[in-house]
Amino acid sequence: MTGAVLQPLLLRDVQVASILGVHRNTIWNRVRQGRFPKPIKWDGITVWRRKDIEDFVEALGENGGPA
Repeated sequence: MTGAVLQPLLLRDVQVASILGVHRNTIWNRVRQGRFPKPIKWDGITVWRRKDIEDFVEALGENGGPA
């Protein structure tokens, strides 16, 4: 696997917002509204699992999703 780039498995709100092309406040507003996956606490840090974000985006493409 030469040249493989490892992606972080846990993402902060700024990283999630950047991936989705929205402001971090949008992420938090949608979490409060129940329209976005809730974050987890890891070692006192609020993060999202990359897989949860990827699954959320995939669901958007399938049915117009929860966004």
